[in-house]
Amino acid sequence: MIKKLETIGDYPGEKIKFDRAFLKKCMKIRKLQTKYGLAGKSDLPIFMTACKRPIFKFSDLLALFNIMKANRNVHEFLEDFDLLAEPADYQVPIYYILGENDWQAPYSIAKEYFNTINAPHSVYGCIIAYL
Repeated sequence: MIKKLETIGDYPGEKIKFDRAFLKKCMKIRKLQTKYGLAGKSDLPIFMTACKRPIFKFSDLLALFNIMKANRNVHEFLEDFDLLAEPADYQVPIYYILGENDWQAPYSIAKEYFNTINAPHSVYGCIIAYL
């Protein structure tokens, strides 16, 4: 697994560009995360369990497929998006809560953005999870 990680290279890297190369890196990382229990599974048994729940409706499944369809080209929007280049002035309070071990939105990366926020009241927190 270490060799697989080494072939991925620097991740996520200093400047994230949401192109196909980066998305391929993401998929490789996701496979490793799933293998070691660091990411949620989305396999058939999980899907079947969700379908058996009393609150599940067929319209939920249609909504899921519509979301996947709508987001299939989201990387094209994100390719040149730089959050740090956007204004960080807000007229409303801003609150962010992230987990210290969050693999989807790493706290260390998000903190850089949090430090640029100018709002009447802004709070970011890190929840430390003990397993």
